[in-house]
Amino acid sequence: MYRGYTPFCIEECRREQIELDEARERETRYRHRRHRHHRAASLGYPASSSSAMAAKAVIAT
Repeated sequence: MYRGYTPFCIEECRREQIELDEARERETRYRHRRHRHHRAASLGYPASSSSAMAAKAVIAT
C-alpha cells in the first residue's frame, strides 16, 4: 500500500495519488526555499547559502 491504509481501486488511482503527493511536496519545498530566501535577504545575509549564514554565526562566537 502507498502511504497509509487507504486502498486504491486500481493501479491508475494509486499512480495518480502518488503524482499528486509528489507535486505537493515539490510545492512545499519551493515555498520553504522562497521563504528562506526572503528572510535571509531581509536580514542582510546572502540568500543562496544557508551554510554561509551558519559559518558567519560560528565566526561571530
